[in-house]
Amino acid sequence: MIHLECERASVILPKRALSLINLSGKALHKLGIPRAQLLESEAADHPGTRPWAQALHEQFPAVDGLQWVSRQDDEAHALLLFGDRVKKADLQVVHRSMDIVNDLELYLRLLNLAQLVGVRFL
Repeated sequence: MIHLECERASVILPKRALSLINLSGKALHKLGIPRAQLLESEAADHPGTRPWAQALHEQFPAVDGLQWVSRQDDEAHALLLFGDRVKKADLQVVHRSMDIVNDLELYLRLLNLAQLVGVRFL
């Protein structure tokens, strides 16, 4: 089950090309990192993934962030952008912050996606 802690959503686009480390299965294999250890962890395990992000941040100073295939939707990508490298001016807000709970259309889309991937809300 997922407890909905974040009740807002925004849509943003980069204004410039972002350099992202691809954490696909092949790339992880090359790095010697088991996918389950890094990308298929639960929220409670996220503190254990931070050292990986920090190491990649330090090792690749020209990189803007990380990209991987979503654990719950293998047709979607997830991103982590390094805040010291991607500035607010590098991003364009397409849709300002929307209230997920009080925006009926957005809430129904979220519930539909949750149903598709088998997620239940508390």
